[in-house]
Amino acid sequence: KILPHIGKILEQSSLIMPHLDKIMQDDILPNVLANADLLIGYIDSLAPHLETLLEPELYPKLIPYTSELMGDAGVIMPYIDELLEYKEEIFSHLELLIETKHKVLPYIHNFMAEREFLMPFLDDFLPHLDVFEE
Repeated sequence: KILPHIGKILEQSSLIMPHLDKIMQDDILPNVLANADLLIGYIDSLAPHLETLLEPELYPKLIPYTSELMGDAGVIMPYIDELLEYKEEIFSHLELLIETKHKVLPYIHNFMAEREFLMPFLDDFLPHLDVFEE
């Protein structure tokens, strides 16, 4: 799965190599290999954030949702920098955000434009996602 993408990996090797031992861990590597094509397709966006994404308090929360999140990567990746600025808020509500992503993702550009206002109120806002029609 990795060999067809070796050129792309090598382009980002300076960002990947410092984290290779972490990526090779038994709890991470199977997830990486299972989603290799999707992850490599967005390696330019992901590589600068590996240190954050591989934090012990974050990656266990991400692993169950990797395939699902990567399926929406075309919508999510343009906002990865902004989303990770609010990692504590987002990751504390990750399960609910995944469950309601079909309501959130169509408006992600609006949410990100207003993130400084919305993020402090995420606890209050999320229970009312039912206002968005399915």
